[in-house]
Amino acid sequence: MESIALKDKQIFAISRIVKNSSGARPIEFLGKIIKEDGEKDSELILQYFHFLTKEATEPLCRLLGELNSGKWRKMICNNLIELCKEDIQPLTKFLSDRNSLLVCQILYVLGEIGHPSTMKYLRGLVGHRDPKVREATLQILSKFGAKGKDFILKFLGDSLSGIRGKASISLARAAKDEAVKPLLAIILSEDFYKRDLNEKTNFFKALAETGSKEAIPVLERIAKKRRWFQKAKWNEMRVCATNTLKAMASNEAPLSN
Repeated sequence: MESIALKDKQIFAISRIVKNSSGARPIEFLGKIIKEDGEKDSELILQYFHFLTKEATEPLCRLLGELNSGKWRKMICNNLIELCKEDIQPLTKFLSDRNSLLVCQILYVLGEIGHPSTMKYLRGLVGHRDPKVREATLQILSKFGAKGKDFILKFLGDSLSGIRGKASISLARAAKDEAVKPLLAIILSEDFYKRDLNEKTNFFKALAETGSKEAIPVLERIAKKRRWFQKAKWNEMRVCATNTLKAMASNEAPLSN
């Protein structure tokens, strides 16, 4: 319409056709084509995507939850990123969907858009039943730096050690000095030394990420302290503390000429 001279009636007609092609029924039919023989018609489908308007957002989200093909899910996500980069509201309603895979896909789209209002929609996902959703939520929060630290802090108490470990590092990177106190509180808790080595390693690595000297005396005490009860588990703590002290010292060392 921008490249050729058109009359008002022609512009109206074309606009109406394009808008109607972004409705629920056409997108539903598009999904049927993708599922039946998407590879054969892929070029035509990609061309169709170029004409979609904001009205296609909700139908595309519903279709996203139905597709098994990673390729087409990626294509739809890319389109949603473009359609919603100025307004994420139509996406947020799908964060409460029962389909955890769809929720993760929507979180990916929101993370790529990076809209400043995103975090207020993530509160209910911190305790989501599906760990994949919780992990995807944590990943998005990490992109918002210090603004996401209060939510990230909640993941330190997650039921899965892998998520707790990742949360510790995300918190350190987001909050720096402010992360030291909550990290040390967990490391010094009564049963922390009994946790698996990967989680302990992540928490100590998080302390190194803060670069705070406040943690050094505590790390030195852990590195020197010996226990006879569950000796192997405590020795893991000592090794982690020693390695963290070395990493922090290395980061402070002046660069050689």
